[in-house]
Amino acid sequence: MKKTKAIVFGVSSFCTVFMAQAANASEGGGNAYPLGAETVNPGILPPKPGLYWQHYTQLNHSGQVNGPDGEPRPVPNFDLRVIGNAERLIYVTNMKLAGGQVVLQTIVPHGDIRFRAGAVRRHAYQLGDISGGAFLSWHSPKLHGWIGPNIYFPTGGYNRNEPANIGRNVITYSLQGGVTYLPTPKIELGLKGYAAFTSKNEATQYQSGEEIAIEYLVAYRAKNKIRLGIQGGSVAKIVKLEHAWRRLNGWSDDGFQVAPFPG
Repeated sequence: MKKTKAIVFGVSSFCTVFMAQAANASEGGGNAYPLGAETVNPGILPPKPGLYWQHYTQLNHSGQVNGPDGEPRPVPNFDLRVIGNAERLIYVTNMKLAGGQVVLQTIVPHGDIRFRAGAVRRHAYQLGDISGGAFLSWHSPKLHGWIGPNIYFPTGGYNRNEPANIGRNVITYSLQGGVTYLPTPKIELGLKGYAAFTSKNEATQYQSGEEIAIEYLVAYRAKNKIRLGIQGGSVAKIVKLEHAWRRLNGWSDDGFQVAPFPG
């Protein structure tokens, strides 16, 4: 089994924080998709048949709660720190379909949560929501891509009375895909997309809206093991109306980072 590792310093919705808030499209403002986790080669799955293991670490810190219009909310002594980890197993099969390879994967997230708001203090290490997917991947010398369904199951730590949880207590059905273009040996252009809808949270009877996420990456290989890159992304929380779809004002997760990426 081959091993790879990714260390990510960024911001994502690794856990859901439950605070008093106006109605929004996803419960607690969280989502299953870890925006910013796929920092290098988002469109490349392993090309050779076999079993692969990848480890991800994501560090998250927030000292402020924002309202639906981005304004700070007066939550005294608010502090949230999450060290998120994920173990990803990828199995590249010998099967071919539509000219692409059939690839299976499962991701097991787990993380350490430290939460403070006013007099409330919480610290826990929890299992996250395990996911499983099946993809088709294609490869050429300069262009790589993949697409397929991925389902997140409610296996993560969750308690409706706790202010912060890694688990969301819902099933999330998603379609994901990525493209990587390598115009030169030193330049990488990447794009990754995600669309999902979730089941109802039976503990709270809350039905989150649909989500669409788009991430992009422009990277330059400075040395063999170091890439300098610009990465960004956005998750739009969407609700289904009678006659249309619309993005809910303010309730979106947008990230931007300029950083060296190992690999």
